[in-house]
Amino acid sequence: MAKDLLDASTTYQATIRKGEIREAQRILLRLGQKHFGPTSPETESKLFATLDRDRLERMILRHSRVATWHELLATP
Repeated sequence: MAKDLLDASTTYQATIRKGEIREAQRILLRLGQKHFGPTSPETESKLFATLDRDRLERMILRHSRVATWHELLATP
């Protein structure tokens, strides 16, 4: 019963979505730093400004097929 109420709550769903986005950003930051090296403040700013969870997931999948942060951040 309580789970059904939480699942129906738009506030709860928004909180979950925000957490998923933040986690995807953190994962992408770690993967990118390992693959491309350190980030600039501008790169980190662009990464953390990306709020589209699906795009972040595409970026995670693509990180090993591109050579630079610039290419990665250009992922549609």
